[in-house]
Amino acid sequence: MSEIAHFFAKGKLLLTAEYFVLDGSMALALPSRLGQRMRIETLPGKNNNLHWRSLDWENKAWFEGNFKLSDFSEKDSSSTIGVNLSIILKAVFKNQPHPEQDLLIETSLDFPQNWGLGSSSTLISCLCQWTGADPYQVLDDSIGGSGYDIACAQADGPIFFQRKGAERRHHSIHYHPEFLHNLYFVHLGEKRSTQEAIKNYLQLEPSTFDDIKHMTSLTQAVASAHDLAHFERIIVEHENFVAAKIQRTRAKDQFFSDYWGEIKSLGAWGGDFVLATSVRDHGLTQAYFAEKGFPTVLSYKDLF
Repeated sequence: MSEIAHFFAKGKLLLTAEYFVLDGSMALALPSRLGQRMRIETLPGKNNNLHWRSLDWENKAWFEGNFKLSDFSEKDSSSTIGVNLSIILKAVFKNQPHPEQDLLIETSLDFPQNWGLGSSSTLISCLCQWTGADPYQVLDDSIGGSGYDIACAQADGPIFFQRKGAERRHHSIHYHPEFLHNLYFVHLGEKRSTQEAIKNYLQLEPSTFDDIKHMTSLTQAVASAHDLAHFERIIVEHENFVAAKIQRTRAKDQFFSDYWGEIKSLGAWGGDFVLATSVRDHGLTQAYFAEKGFPTVLSYKDLF
């Protein structure tokens, strides 16, 4: 009789300290109620076979493959997705015994893949819940990154996250300002490669101690802002600071120069989501962005 196990990991958005979190700045991160689910079924037979099926948010398969349980190489072909998945599986089982029984692993996303909420980090979290492997070590051995997304995957709510060298720290915070209904998340329609963005960032001049300290102070200021006007002033300062560092144009200047509220890039800048503030109702706010070619406008409660 087959055994079936289920796992779930939350997606995320990084509200502050994008890029600087890699250098040790404290960041404010938001775990999403949307995430990735994993179903693992033990199959009869010991044929060194793992069958993998990935479903999108509409329950349609976007990847299927067969892997050897002995080394997690793809059996039938060598697709880009299969190669990346193989790297993650090898990292997960680096210090774990390999399964002997044939397996079916099926994953499903609660969100479109190009939203950038963390399909890779939620996958790592689910696999590590199953095996007991250290998710931060798996991250370091596979796709890399600060690890804030790994912390979010099992967090109960908003967190402060900080990485210092190989050490990661995070703790839950209460983040529920009165202006949450004035915050919207607008999808720019592209999926930026986090790995490529990190690679480009690391080629820039290293952040100074004062840079890291200033970004931490901005994170703390964002978390403690009690009114929308104060919040907007801080995110403008945050945007200008990051833009100068990474030598990129602010999203508001690039796409929304006539917008009545403020805009803050999130994540890798240029794709995924931006944060928009608005004192106008949802309909008018959504209409503005739809006219600009960005119809996906989510409220805070839609995601968190």
